[in-house]
Amino acid sequence: MNAPYDVEFVQKAVKVLRKEAGRWIKERREARGLTQRDLADKLNERYTGAVSNVEIGAVKIQTDALKKWADALQYPLYEFAKHLLQFYDPCTFAALYGGKYASPADIHICGFSLREWVDKAQQKEGAL
Repeated sequence: MNAPYDVEFVQKAVKVLRKEAGRWIKERREARGLTQRDLADKLNERYTGAVSNVEIGAVKIQTDALKKWADALQYPLYEFAKHLLQFYDPCTFAALYGGKYASPADIHICGFSLREWVDKAQQKEGAL
């Protein structure tokens, strides 16, 4: 059975959105005046790589760790989880908070469609 959408596009979108989520986490950390080491300590992580990997989009924050991260960044859990959900699982986010879509490419996150996020990321890569 074929997917009703472009699988390659969705894979690119996942990478782009994880990076955007990481950028948002980094902004929250810096707004609190925390270094990666400070945040790792608040998370009871031995190494700063746990923070760095989230911030660069290599990994996402696991569901069972959301409260720990929200507390460490002094962010209300509901708002923290809701904001990350739009990046980590945009289809679920759209179903819960934002309407109808025909395919993942139609979903809007922070005012931009997934297609716009991917196009923007590809333009950045091309400029390097």
